Amino acid sequence: MPIPFTGGKSLGPNLNRYTDTQEHELGMRVESLGNEYRYVRFVDNVAYAPGHVVTLASTDWQVTNKRTGGSDISLIPVGVCTGSPSANQYGWVQISGIADVLCTGAGIVAGDVLVPSSTVDGAAAENTYGTVTHDTLGIVGVALQSIASGSTGKVLLQLASC
Repeated sequence: MPIPFTGGKSLGPNLNRYTDTQEHELGMRVESLGNEYRYVRFVDNVAYAPGHVVTLASTDWQVTNKRTGGSDISLIPVGVCTGSPSANQYGWVQISGIADVLCTGAGIVAGDVLVPSSTVDGAAAENTYGTVTHDTLGIVGVALQSIASGSTGKVLLQLASC
């Protein structure tokens, strides 16, 4: 169960803070204003940006947005970056609620189910039934609008059960 809080650091963890040292238990979940977040460690020396989908890089809540040549172990989505952490920093990713998510591929429209892209770092792609299924990759969420390739758009995240 997530730990509820409503504001600044005095009332709970600062969701916009990235640190070089661990401040909370990895995997810890918190809730704020109807959204949920998970505490993780970002690995791989890549650029992280708001809207990037991160996937599992180890069994202890280390994550990456790198799809080829990185530490990704299964394309299991863990969350979406709300800021720009650096490699080996600790911080929070959003796991439920409405978020801006980087998308790739043509034809993403409202109602499309999104999964992690297997080729574009940090991006989500439309689930193509018959070739990629939620059984093998895990669902990031559902697009709430049309989203052009290489752009971010509103997505209802479905990662809280991870």
